[in-house]
Amino acid sequence: MTVEVGEFIAVGSVLAGGMIWICKAFTAPLKETLLKVNDTLAELDKTIQGEREHRHELERDVQCIKDTTQENTRRIEDIEESIEKITGG
Repeated sequence: MTVEVGEFIAVGSVLAGGMIWICKAFTAPLKETLLKVNDTLAELDKTIQGEREHRHELERDVQCIKDTTQENTRRIEDIEESIEKITGG
């Protein structure tokens, strides 16, 4: 029972081919899943960027309201001082 080199190479090639096919069969779904995850992360990044821009706009609006409130408070205090001067109280 002698095994010739040619037979050994043929059997080895078949086994190697089978292993490669098995590896590809297991990794193909993983690759597809990773691509879907990558797409989802890209969409999430766009959403986060949009939310950041929206938050920045809201912060500017809030600051504008604060500035207006402070200016109105100052005006009210000026009016109250003027009334006190006029009424002598």
